[in-house]
Amino acid sequence: MLPDYQITEPIALVFGTEMEGVSEEVIDFADETLAIPMYGLTRSYNVSVAAGICMYELKQKLIKSGIDYKLSEEKRMKMKIRWAVNSMRSGKQIFEKYLRDHHLEM
Repeated sequence: MLPDYQITEPIALVFGTEMEGVSEEVIDFADETLAIPMYGLTRSYNVSVAAGICMYELKQKLIKSGIDYKLSEEKRMKMKIRWAVNSMRSGKQIFEKYLRDHHLEM
């Protein structure tokens, strides 16, 4: 169950559809599976609600744990660049031209 999960290392969360969940292949690759407790008449959450509950719960656990979970400024910038490059048509070429024009290396 999500409330019992202890974060000790980086994790990746995978959310499935409300009706079918995730595929057996994904479950086979998972080190662990978690469930969100439900009370009252609720039988399932839509994926955005489930993701929000998980993110909130895990963030609270991280804050209480004292684990240094925040990315360095350098890692944050690299992730933003990678996202931008992958989000644009010809992103790689545009970024490479920017680096050349500004005499920068990455």
